[in-house]
Amino acid sequence: MSDFNMDFEIRDTIVIVRLSGYLGDESGALFLAEAKKYIDKGFTQFVFNLQNVPVINSLGLSNLLTLALEIVDYNDGDFALCNCSKLIESALRMTGIGSLGSFCLTEAEAIAAVSN
Repeated sequence: MSDFNMDFEIRDTIVIVRLSGYLGDESGALFLAEAKKYIDKGFTQFVFNLQNVPVINSLGLSNLLTLALEIVDYNDGDFALCNCSKLIESALRMTGIGSLGSFCLTEAEAIAAVSN
């Protein structure tokens, strides 16, 4: 299991989150808690860059879905996922997260998607 890191950048009204490493039990819970802090501050537009996430387990998927619901359903926000491997994108699509946000190839496309 690789180390897990999160980088949060605020660009105008968008929170860009760059994750790296294994998104699993503890890392997923940590990620969820940290991202919710930005929601609590009033941010409702998020970009999740998963370029450096090689593996995501069921609890990591669950935490991402929980966060997506928090952003969209409870805060009328928007999010986009970008740079997902085919395996991770497939797993995320099975959760139904695609009906809540957007899948984009690049971070720039994801920023544009949530800016509209």
